[in-house]
Amino acid sequence: MATQQQIAAIADIILDEFDGNAELFRASLSQIRTNTERVTIQNQIDALRKKQREDNESIEAQIQALLGLK
Repeated sequence: MATQQQIAAIADIILDEFDGNAELFRASLSQIRTNTERVTIQNQIDALRKKQREDNESIEAQIQALLGLK
């Protein structure tokens, strides 16, 4: 657990970085949350598309194998 001194040091950094503007800090956190959610969703979509490609390749290989049996 952080000590009071460590918490104060972090608060000082935040206040300095955002010029003491709590609303700017809040807006920045909100933007981070939005971007994180967007990236998470995009990663899930990418994983599904990868699986879809792999499944399509597997099915195509099975089709080719069946065609080769004729």
